[in-house]
Amino acid sequence: MACSGWGRQYWKCDEKDGPYRILYKIHPDLSYNQRLIESAMEEIEKHSRIKFEERYNQRCYLQFTKDDGCFFEGVSNCSLRISLGMGCTDFGTVLHELMHAIGFEHEHNRPDRDDYLIIHQKNIDPGN
Repeated sequence: MACSGWGRQYWKCDEKDGPYRILYKIHPDLSYNQRLIESAMEEIEKHSRIKFEERYNQRCYLQFTKDDGCFFEGVSNCSLRISLGMGCTDFGTVLHELMHAIGFEHEHNRPDRDDYLIIHQKNIDPGN
C-alpha cells in the first residue's frame, strides 16, 4: 500500500495495518549524502510502520533537494520537498526534516503549549 500526500496530514494511506510506503526521490545534487538520508529513513522505519521506497515514475512523492537552507515544504497536495542546503547535511537535521514530512510539528506549535510553557517577561531583552 502506498501513501500519497494530502493536506495538513501530508500522507493519506489506504490501509490501517501498514507498513505505510512513502515514495521518495533524492536529487542528484545530493547523491553524496544519499547514505545519510537513507540512514535517517531507516531510523524512522525502525520505530514506526513507515517504509520509504524509491520513486520511479509515480506522480506523488517526497523529494529531497539542495536549495538554500534546511526545510520541509508541502509544495502541493502530492509533491512534498525537503531541502538540505549547505550546512544541513548532518544526521539530526535530516531526521528533523523527515519528521516534519511525516507530520510532526515543533512543540511550540502544539495547541496545548500554553498549558506547559511559562514566559518570564523579565528575562526578555527589551531591545529585541
